[in-house]
Amino acid sequence: MRSKVFIAGTYNSICMGQGRDEFNLNYKPKTLLAYMEELVNGVSTFLPSLDMIDEAVVGNFMSTLYNKQANLAAFIPAANKKLESIPVTSVEGACASGGLALTTAIKSILSETSDVVLVLGLEIQNTVAAIYGADYLAYAADNSKRKSSLVHYFPSVFSDRYESYKKNVDVEILNKAMVEWYYNAITNARECEKAQEYHNTIKDLRNFANTSPNPKFTKNLNYQSCSKISDAGSAVLLCSEKGLDKIKNCRKIIEIAGFGLAVSSIKDKPTDYSQMLNSQIAVERSFEMASISPNLLSLVELHDCFSIAGIMQLEAIGISSKYKACDYILEKGISKTSVLPINYSGGLIGWGHPVGATGVRQAVSIYDYFNSNSNHKNDQYALSLNMGGDDKIAVSIVYKNI
Repeated sequence: MRSKVFIAGTYNSICMGQGRDEFNLNYKPKTLLAYMEELVNGVSTFLPSLDMIDEAVVGNFMSTLYNKQANLAAFIPAANKKLESIPVTSVEGACASGGLALTTAIKSILSETSDVVLVLGLEIQNTVAAIYGADYLAYAADNSKRKSSLVHYFPSVFSDRYESYKKNVDVEILNKAMVEWYYNAITNARECEKAQEYHNTIKDLRNFANTSPNPKFTKNLNYQSCSKISDAGSAVLLCSEKGLDKIKNCRKIIEIAGFGLAVSSIKDKPTDYSQMLNSQIAVERSFEMASISPNLLSLVELHDCFSIAGIMQLEAIGISSKYKACDYILEKGISKTSVLPINYSGGLIGWGHPVGATGVRQAVSIYDYFNSNSNHKNDQYALSLNMGGDDKIAVSIVYKNI
């Protein structure tokens, strides 16, 4: 990093969807503007005035279909008149849109064109029936190659990844690790009041997760192995050193130590369906920039859109060696009390997966972790890994506790 970049404030909305008590027959999603207003108001508590914001970046995947609205950048000044005429950029990279929004803002600070940048990520998906939403999400893949008969496209893709991965491991151990993944996700989400699974009251989570897949859904993955449809937004306030002096924020800050971005061709199939090779490249680039290795991490927030994706990403990060992630999960653990907590927030399966917001939400969760209690004061580094499509876009960010 040519200069220092800090997170000086964050905010999450409630993640709405199946699992929340409020998500019932009377539920109506909030509008894009309502979310924008909530997010701007949420981070405003970290600033003497909103007119100190030099620039903003918005991450979103599919508002044109879910909400019949484009040009989201222009919603920022609509959310608050103090942001009128500031530069605003809207970015899209499928499920990695939030991560791309963060790296876009980081680059603006590094280029010294802005000192205080507001980053928003949001997605409102419960505006259409799930079957239509599944069709929209499939646009993150090469649509010309999509099988018309395949309704749940990405669950089927990651079911295929499971099929490939299981050829290299003990299937019984793999399935036990996937059950443990779900248990960890829901257990953690129950302690986060804004998480989608916060109200989950299932008593025997492991038994609930250990159900056979429905062949009408996927061959290998049951519903508990998948993240759900979500409505939510997240916001992060990024600052340079000069920006921190300007806003005079006396609250906790954390530093961005490094980041990595990798994109592979949407037209090509993965060379190895049992590995997240593009994610691995992004992580390695972030480690190189931060000058650290995986053994220095104190927390990881990774992209478990499916539990098998989470397992593969443990290997991509280097936490586990190739085809040993399941052994790692069962032997060393991934819970909050483990040596290295994985998805402290509940991750995509527990906290929720509002597509365009996920990468930003991961940063919020890491900020909250380092601020949560004195037990984390000696923890140094954390990492987020945000993935778009079938490992086609990967954004890895290393955070330093200071």
